[in-house]
Amino acid sequence: MALAQEQTGAGGRTLGRQLLRDLDERPSGQQAMRTALAQGFSVERREPIVTIYGSAPQLRFIETDQVRPIGEWRWRLLDDAYSLERSLTSGFATVQTYFVATATNVQVYSPLTTGVAILRGAASDSNASIQVYGNAHATLPGAIEITTAPTSSTTIRKVFFDRLAADAMLMENIGGIEWGTLGTPRWFNNTATGNAIVEAMVVAHNTTGTPADGIGVRLTLAVESTTTTFRDAGYIDTSWVTAADLTRASRMSLSVLSVAVVLECIRMESIATAAGLGFYGVAAVARAAAISAPTGGATVDAEARTAINSIRTALTNIGVTS
Repeated sequence: MALAQEQTGAGGRTLGRQLLRDLDERPSGQQAMRTALAQGFSVERREPIVTIYGSAPQLRFIETDQVRPIGEWRWRLLDDAYSLERSLTSGFATVQTYFVATATNVQVYSPLTTGVAILRGAASDSNASIQVYGNAHATLPGAIEITTAPTSSTTIRKVFFDRLAADAMLMENIGGIEWGTLGTPRWFNNTATGNAIVEAMVVAHNTTGTPADGIGVRLTLAVESTTTTFRDAGYIDTSWVTAADLTRASRMSLSVLSVAVVLECIRMESIATAAGLGFYGVAAVARAAAISAPTGGATVDAEARTAINSIRTALTNIGVTS
């Protein structure tokens, strides 16, 4: 063990080395011995204990086969904060901090950007959280935050997703996931938009192979049965009818299950530039043209014509025909 400073004792042997040698020779059960060395460095022997005293005590590691400041690292205690630092200029005149632990939080800092935390864990009487920061984030809110702090009577756990606003270079919370007290998740996207639909969740399928017609993604809805948890009960399938990017056209279907048999109920599809629709597993078709009202004929059945017109109106009202 190398000491920061050594004092020479009798016979030319340093006090620090003599002390360590004496400790190694003593049985572990003997009376503890303490000797102050080099600005408060001391060694106790009950079980082997090393104690460093001082207003800013530190333990340095210097790699001798490197050119300083490369290979200079230290653990330091200052103002009740314990940190791991790498020297940027010889002798630790300037340092880059990688880890800091205090009584209330632990932070891990980016090796690329000095002073930018990439992971933070905090706990108090009413709050426990972990924040993971993006490259441009240095303070809360983080890129991702997981917390048990309730923000309402029903929210007990959250995951927040944040981003750097491109226009003002300010971080704004834009959404996340909440789990209520009964475990119900809420997906949300907070924006300034008040009169339009915003994207709140993306379910995607990317392939390491070559995308082709039929590639798709499924959202499975599962329910516990009398014997088994997570039984598939319904599917929402989306796929490419045409996967070529410049002419891409998609299909979506809603299906239920009878035991393990998938029963397609509704199919929606892009047909050229028109919307297609199919029921009961039938291929989707484009919207039918308008059905003309009945006219002419040698005999006029007023009741039949009234019924036909009512059918025409019903089909038009729900968009089946023009």
